[in-house]
Amino acid sequence: MPRITFVGADNRRSTVDVAEGASLMQASKAFPFALEGACGGRMGCATCHVVVPEPWFSRLPLWSEREERMLDAAFDITPHSRLGCQVIVDASMDGMVVHLPPAADFEAAVLGAAASSAPVPAGDPQREAVSAAPAVPAAGRAVAHGRPEQATSYRRRDGSTPIEARGPVAYMHPEDVGRWHVPGSVRTPAMLVPDYADGRDGVDTVKVLFASDTVIVFESFRRKGTRDTAHVHPDHDSIVYQKRGRVLMRVGPDVFVVEAGDTYFHPRGALHQHEALEDSVRIETKLYPGGGAIAAWNALVAGGSGEIPVLRDDD
Repeated sequence: MPRITFVGADNRRSTVDVAEGASLMQASKAFPFALEGACGGRMGCATCHVVVPEPWFSRLPLWSEREERMLDAAFDITPHSRLGCQVIVDASMDGMVVHLPPAADFEAAVLGAAASSAPVPAGDPQREAVSAAPAVPAAGRAVAHGRPEQATSYRRRDGSTPIEARGPVAYMHPEDVGRWHVPGSVRTPAMLVPDYADGRDGVDTVKVLFASDTVIVFESFRRKGTRDTAHVHPDHDSIVYQKRGRVLMRVGPDVFVVEAGDTYFHPRGALHQHEALEDSVRIETKLYPGGGAIAAWNALVAGGSGEIPVLRDDD
């Protein structure tokens, strides 16, 4: 049975026997700083990010495009980063060393992993401190809540820090595409006329606040009495925060009134419709797990015209 050594950001390590066919994410559960793996190993997040130093890294199978995209969302990214859920252990990995980035330790602490702060028993080979320097360099880390040594940075594999977004993005100012900070406070929304609008004047007035390959966030104003037709989105989930006003919401068989300050959700494939009982404003986040969010958003809101409306300087 292969033996894998996991090294935490504080240089403590744990060597565990791992069954062939298990992933590094699964194997880490024996380590005090277990990888979170929020998506359950379905490659829908980057919370099982690990760093595999040479010579082991070069011996691993190549990553897929989807893994590469997920890694772009990881903290403390390095040229030797992988998703733990995608590295499947076999006999050739016996003796491999795997480093857990500081973010993994911090997440474990937040989730109540008390063992992360426990003293290291003298002579315990499973928790023995190692003298090697951390695999993840400290240079360039941003300040984060928590201890300074737990601070993390956002880095892509090539060392750059862009948001993966290419315009144009409908109802977003061209200068805001790909920015860390979007000055939505100085952007004026424009009328949205999606294919499912029940009136020629459209349903909502919209401005996009953030766009990436997997996420679209927008603010939307809907006038009292306005209702869209019931519709389905097959490619994304929506999480909505009701900022102002009241709306009547139908999601599948459920009908409920949403008050200001409430949050609601409608998943892919769910028939939904909402009607403004008062002038209302909502913040909606559309999640596209398969990527392609910008192209899908542009197609959704083009209103059948094929034109992509963007916010201009004079809006």
